[in-house]
Amino acid sequence: RKHLTLQFWSIAVIANIVAWTFEQFYAQPALSSLPFRLVIWVLLLPLFIQPYPKNSFLNTHQKSLFIVMATLTLPVLFGWNALANAALHTGPSSLSIAWLVEYSLAIFFFLGMFSNPVYSLSLSYIALILTVGATWIIFSPAAEALIGTIFYMAATIITTYCFMLLTQHRMRYVHQKKILTASAVGARVAHELRTPLLSISNYATSVQKTLSIRSTPTSVDLDKISVQLDRIQKEVRFSNQTIDILLMSTRSEPFNIDPEATFTASSAIHAAILDYPFTNSVERQSIHYKESEDFEGIAPQELVKHLIYNLVKNAFLSSISYSNTEIQISHKRMGKTGQLIVSDNGPGIPSNLKHKVFEDFFTTRVNGDGTGLGLSFCRSFMTQIGGSIEYQRKNDCSLFIMSFPT
Repeated sequence: RKHLTLQFWSIAVIANIVAWTFEQFYAQPALSSLPFRLVIWVLLLPLFIQPYPKNSFLNTHQKSLFIVMATLTLPVLFGWNALANAALHTGPSSLSIAWLVEYSLAIFFFLGMFSNPVYSLSLSYIALILTVGATWIIFSPAAEALIGTIFYMAATIITTYCFMLLTQHRMRYVHQKKILTASAVGARVAHELRTPLLSISNYATSVQKTLSIRSTPTSVDLDKISVQLDRIQKEVRFSNQTIDILLMSTRSEPFNIDPEATFTASSAIHAAILDYPFTNSVERQSIHYKESEDFEGIAPQELVKHLIYNLVKNAFLSSISYSNTEIQISHKRMGKTGQLIVSDNGPGIPSNLKHKVFEDFFTTRVNGDGTGLGLSFCRSFMTQIGGSIEYQRKNDCSLFIMSFPT
């Protein structure tokens, strides 16, 4: 058994009560829109029948029927209200602004119904042209009786269209930023975990080689295998720590840092260089450690090593096309602070972009190597421990200077 849905009766009754109240007590119509509204509600019946009629024409053209009904209900009906009452208005006062406000709201809702703004704009102007033509033929009003209303309605359409266009553009921008954020976080996870996973792969290969060259089970170098397996376990722990750091860097809460943890600059640098998974011997030879006055800083050594990893990795990425890449890591004491400095002879960051270097998602690389999150993480960490990090360009070298409390 087919029946009209509750939504139909609710909308039909409430809409007509509101329209009648508006016309009788506020807009003072010269022409009631009740007949027009009744015709539209009759035409809308097929869209609100439940279950939907099993009719090939209705099923095939349901979308077109909805568009036609939406056009008749909003721009045509409300446009007719304004134009017909403007044509029949004979009082000394001007046409009630209520009709024009009502039309503006109808156009706002109508344009917002369509994802294609050009399509909705075209339908709005077609509806306006048809309504103006019908008003002119039926009432034959003087030109001055309609001209102001027509210009207002045309301006309302284009103004609302521009507003909707900007709104949709903003929504697309927000959507793209969400995708960018998700992609950047995913890329950073992959990027960061490649470092320890490469080490795990290298040590596992070494174990395999050690086992493959044995002649008898007793000839296996158990001490060497034990060392290699220990390094694998160490890299697995570092991988888990990297995941924890990445999770911390995506939340607004502070990092969970032991306030009493300390490190020495020389040991942190040695550990970072020793554990870094260089892809070849050339990379390893390009790093130079310049020893100077050592200092003890207030921060967990593993996290400091992670900072050095980030800066070394950035240096390699920015200098990838340089055959004579040189990366220098040094440290020095400056009063009550200690400084760790990572410098490279890469092209550096353009001077007009220096102020963005520590912003989230900022990167100068366009080939997908960088996520723009490594340096922002460094800044967040250094700020939390009461230190700082800055970028400088001196003597054709890029310097990242980390200042630690001691």
